[in-house]
Amino acid sequence: MIESSPTAFSSSQVERWSKQFYHYFKAERAAFLQHLTPLSQSAKTQEYGALLLQRILVLYFLQSQGLLDHDHGYLSHHLNLQAKASTQNACSFYHQWLLPLCTLLYTGQLPDVHTHEHFGYIPHLIHPLFRLHPEETGPQLPQIPDHAFVRLFAFLDTYNWQMSKPVQEQLLHTKQLTTHALAYIYEQHSDQKKTGTYYTHTDIALYIAGQTIIPGLLTRVARDHPTAFVATAPVWQLLQRRPERYLPPALCTVDLLPKEDKREYQLRRIRYQQRITQMQAGAFNNLSALTTENLDLQRFTLDMLATCEDPALLISIATHLEQLSILDPTCGSGAFLCASITVLQPLYTLCFQRLFENTTFQRAAQEHATQVWSQHYRRLQQRIEQAPSQAYFILQLILSQNLYGVDLQTEAVELCTLRLYLMLLGEIQQIADVPAFTTIPLHIHVGNALTQHSTDALDTGSQAQAQNFQWNTAFPEVYAHGGFAIILGNPPYLEYNKVKDTYVINGYEEKSCGNIYAAIIERSLELCHPEQSYLGLIVPISLCGSARFQGVRTRLLHTTDALWLANFEIFPCRLFEDAFQRLSILIARSARQQPSDQHQLFVTRIHRWYADERPHLLQLLSYTPVTRLNAQPTSRTAQVIFPKLASPLQERLLNKLQQCTGDARIADLLHREPGPFFIYYQEATNYWTKAVCHIPFYKKNGMVTRPAHGRFLYFAQEQHAHAIMALLNSSLFYLWFATYSDGFHLSHALVQNFPLAPELVSSPQISALALRLEDDIARNVHISTRNTHTTPPGLGHHIELAEYHMRYSKPILDEIDHLLANLYGLSTTEENFIVNYDLKHRIAKNRSNSL
Repeated sequence: MIESSPTAFSSSQVERWSKQFYHYFKAERAAFLQHLTPLSQSAKTQEYGALLLQRILVLYFLQSQGLLDHDHGYLSHHLNLQAKASTQNACSFYHQWLLPLCTLLYTGQLPDVHTHEHFGYIPHLIHPLFRLHPEETGPQLPQIPDHAFVRLFAFLDTYNWQMSKPVQEQLLHTKQLTTHALAYIYEQHSDQKKTGTYYTHTDIALYIAGQTIIPGLLTRVARDHPTAFVATAPVWQLLQRRPERYLPPALCTVDLLPKEDKREYQLRRIRYQQRITQMQAGAFNNLSALTTENLDLQRFTLDMLATCEDPALLISIATHLEQLSILDPTCGSGAFLCASITVLQPLYTLCFQRLFENTTFQRAAQEHATQVWSQHYRRLQQRIEQAPSQAYFILQLILSQNLYGVDLQTEAVELCTLRLYLMLLGEIQQIADVPAFTTIPLHIHVGNALTQHSTDALDTGSQAQAQNFQWNTAFPEVYAHGGFAIILGNPPYLEYNKVKDTYVINGYEEKSCGNIYAAIIERSLELCHPEQSYLGLIVPISLCGSARFQGVRTRLLHTTDALWLANFEIFPCRLFEDAFQRLSILIARSARQQPSDQHQLFVTRIHRWYADERPHLLQLLSYTPVTRLNAQPTSRTAQVIFPKLASPLQERLLNKLQQCTGDARIADLLHREPGPFFIYYQEATNYWTKAVCHIPFYKKNGMVTRPAHGRFLYFAQEQHAHAIMALLNSSLFYLWFATYSDGFHLSHALVQNFPLAPELVSSPQISALALRLEDDIARNVHISTRNTHTTPPGLGHHIELAEYHMRYSKPILDEIDHLLANLYGLSTTEENFIVNYDLKHRIAKNRSNSL
């Protein structure tokens, strides 16, 4: 049995070291570039300096593996030697050593004045990173003094450089760097606002890769061996015998987790015990349950391999592993492709170990030499024996057979392929075994994932190659098999109107949706194998409920038979540090059939968390099945919304609202013409929905006026206004908002379509509570001052406005919710759920509660 899972999705120590490295590297980079002369143009200095520094970082990875003359301190050693040999030349290392070394790595040849003996045993990489730059071929070469390299190397020598190996426990106290650091540096220097692309944390990429690749693999194996995964198959006994082994560690923890309150702790322990009981009873006996219950998919699969005694099944797994095509259509620097390697490597390794280190299987292959599986067994064994090592063979197999990528940015594609190449070299022990970069069949291309024909392109200049990208020409072998098995990634969050002058997108719902990420979803669905594929993307939460993304939601329902959506807020913390985007992780299983009652949709609540809770965030995901997908009561039209649910109880109580009110809605009370009886409510919503029966104070540049971002509701009677004002501030309405909104915009449609209990507007108790609430809000109001900044300066605005701190009114709100629970026929359990929903964050004292 396997005792560790490589895809346990906690924040990576490697990732933290990369971030810390970059923090200090910025200063070293700036100091190094100051010595770069005589490049007079700052842009040239930055461009060439970035190339040179990237070369040096790659050289550090190579020397750490012993691939530079078997010397793990190759660069520093030769810097010292050069300094002793050239005391009269302060720039000797750069001219006489570093540039010739780059030429040797790229061409395998040296200038006449140099000899190979001076450089030792150096591999012939033929990687474009080491190709001569125009600045290195001109009449006047750049000048870099040796002491600049002394300082830089002293800094770089403090880190432990590893090309492919995971963090070693015995070295956790040291500062380790993997190729992840190269990607992190690139992401920090990219124009994220312009491209709509954001750095993806390792745990997110691993989660998505694990939840798509492994179910995709097992689904294909199950088609060939259906009895291996039926409900009564022995494989499910793994979950029954040792249930806690497959549960997330955070769920199993007996102690309080960081920032966990007592209520959360009690609910977590109840959930833990329920899962243990269910697993022991054999309740989870299908592949979908593994994802829905957030079980450790990789550990389960590895344990299945470790206990499998059927060589034909193992060969089938090996075959399907090799045939698994994994695409990131907007791959960037390769976060998801590298995560895919982390998922695949242990599966390949254990599968091959079981096949070729088990004497029973070896004898069976000899005894059944004429059978198909035995012939495949022998061919695979021969291929492994011809490789430098089994680990090298596996990684080369993954790079050449499994991974596919496309990106619009040439620089991103170059970095992605460099990372993959370095990871492969990390499995090399002898310099003689180092393959040239040009011999590795990587399927990573510069291209626009959305342009379907060359006529779509408007740019005939530098981006012509990307715009003329043709999927069937680039990946004919995938098209021959019906499409990609797995598609994953983090598409750009970019409005179409920002790129339509560069390229045209034809044939997508995106034209109405207006955001590139929606078109990427549609393109991915087209590229997926129609019957046996998985899609995993992280996208803005607007996918779930925004009216303009209705077309994409419908498309998803028509082309898949199961969807999982995990939802995330941006307050108090967010998934992407530089992006104020509420996000959803989308996992989809493709199928040919049209939407029906059999379509499965699983969703989470919209998650909030503090920084201390981030390491456990993905481990504690809890999916709730949606039972009434086509009956969401947010509109009187046929619009479908993907709700955000914390538990089945939340769906039941919201459905109960509709059942007990029939077709009655707030909209039925609204008066078309403005009048004296009204409600003003704030559109921007975060922790509280806010409504008052007066116009809030708002002064702009000394002039009192109406607030800029709010809506008015007019009523024929004052009592109606008071009743609806109390309702809109209630935790019940906040729950409605959290379930069906995008987490921030309180739309007019969402307000108007709230189910209206017949007795609500005539209740004297609700009117009295509304008056008390209005007075309490006024007592806790705070006048805030804001100054907007513009370019050019001096054109901003001075704004004073009323901020309502609703947490102080929570006791009155609880009284309102108690009355609403009676009016809507809700149980005590349902009322308790409502008043405690998201309570820890809503009443937090260490932040402003103005939203």
